[in-house]
Amino acid sequence: AFAAAALGAAWLARGPHALLPLLLAPPVFVAAAAWAFARTLRGGRVPLVGRIAAALEGVGWPALPPLVQAYTRRVTGAWALLLAALAAVDLALALFAVPGGLLARLGAAPASGLGEEAWSWFANIGDYAMIGGFMLLEYGYRRLRFPAQAPGLIAFLQRMARLGPAFWREALR
Repeated sequence: AFAAAALGAAWLARGPHALLPLLLAPPVFVAAAAWAFARTLRGGRVPLVGRIAAALEGVGWPALPPLVQAYTRRVTGAWALLLAALAAVDLALALFAVPGGLLARLGAAPASGLGEEAWSWFANIGDYAMIGGFMLLEYGYRRLRFPAQAPGLIAFLQRMARLGPAFWREALR
């Protein structure tokens, strides 16, 4: 895969399409995150947010109350949908908005004139602002819905960080 990527990069560098992969990085990254959430919603699997909740509580998934299990499944689905929507917008902006965007550069469509600035703002700032905003909204709702399980925001973030790399590697398998 590395050799193929290196050959592809060398080929792109020789022509007018050298920057095309940069336009694809945001939608690919966000789509991969959406997939990480969505794939845990398949039957028989523990939803990603459920894995996190169980780890934070120091229990296994079956020990979480049924209301918490249902909530974590819905939140995992909401994250998957949000991230998939962001990836779709990132891709649409890369395809159409950037003057000389992907489709225009490939001769398949004229540039829409929305501009590179709009793409850059959305892909590089808007995505993260929406992800952060959604995280804060979900945290606030969770504090209202399950007050005994939600510490203050700083304590929650510290507990998340203490889960460590081994947990995240396993959770994202």
